[in-house]
Amino acid sequence: MASFFRASKTSFISAPANVKNLASGQRSRIMQTSYTSNPVQIPPNFLKEIPKDTNPITIERVNFAESALPEYAPYYATVLDNVLSASECAELLRLAALSSPTGDWAPALLNVGVGVEILETEVRHCDRYITSDRFTPAC
Repeated sequence: MASFFRASKTSFISAPANVKNLASGQRSRIMQTSYTSNPVQIPPNFLKEIPKDTNPITIERVNFAESALPEYAPYYATVLDNVLSASECAELLRLAALSSPTGDWAPALLNVGVGVEILETEVRHCDRYITSDRFTPAC
């Protein structure tokens, strides 16, 4: 069975008069969202062979007690480095870009209702990639 990437696609709609920008009181950009994408065939050998640029995976436990978040000291977290090689990351990003209807990452929006999101960069200022398939890149 083939796996496919899925990306988000947005279209702008006009903001209702009662929707206000959270930070400045200005009307915000409201978007009707549709999470569809171009189908992209994942190469059959992707993540099944060890590439030449592979480095050993390193594991580091987060010491919350000595961090800026000491209230999380009772919790456990680890950082895994080198899970993917540089060439695997590059291939993953290439496939993700091919799947996007716009050819790029979409701004991360805030959900304000079923199928409706708002661009609010003072609250969330980053891009994102959304997939509705089971394969979710995290590179």
